[in-house]
Amino acid sequence: MTVESQRKSGELSIPVMRMLRDARINLVWEGTSEILRIWMAREALSPYIEQGLAFLQGSPSGKIAAPLYYARMALRSYLHCSNPLSTSAMFGNDYARWVRFIESSSRSLTRSTLVTTLRSRQGLHNKQLLLQDLVNDSLALFPMAAVIWYASQPEMRTKPGIPELATYFCQEMEGRLHPPPSSAKRIRRHRKDTNVYHLSKAIMSGEYAWLEEGIVPLLEKELPGA
Repeated sequence: MTVESQRKSGELSIPVMRMLRDARINLVWEGTSEILRIWMAREALSPYIEQGLAFLQGSPSGKIAAPLYYARMALRSYLHCSNPLSTSAMFGNDYARWVRFIESSSRSLTRSTLVTTLRSRQGLHNKQLLLQDLVNDSLALFPMAAVIWYASQPEMRTKPGIPELATYFCQEMEGRLHPPPSSAKRIRRHRKDTNVYHLSKAIMSGEYAWLEEGIVPLLEKELPGA
């Protein structure tokens, strides 16, 4: 269903398909979740694999450089990227917790990738389920970072309800990265239903109408006789 087909059939021409595509964060690249998954896998894992191959099959200089690369990445995975004061100043107190979570989870993911690469070596390409888990973790951290950055921009901080919406999204991603281990904890986790209810009411009441800016035209502008 496109704007042109709606217009030809006499319907109100609302770019529904465009709205749905724009709602997918990965439209920035190729347009499908699988393409984004491949991109994350290639960009995130390729350097580790290349250095591993250089150590096993490369030139003498490559065999020397590879351990230095792994040592540098291992060191970075244990170092904090920022201090709480600079984080709060850059992103605001509302998102400081999530910035720390993204940083610590990214360091943990780096360590897991290093261990996986060193342990599996040439057989890494056969560990597709393991690689999928690593990529899935990156696919949770990436949109979290994008949402926090977007919500912390000066022009966005004044938008009504944006801290609550960003926090809810990050809580969802946190649940995917660290699912509750027991049924009791899963039940407690679903106490967020109250937050979802309030967010839903706010969305339906028009508090988040600013999310539609640039995507869906205001209906009253196109309604006959408006």
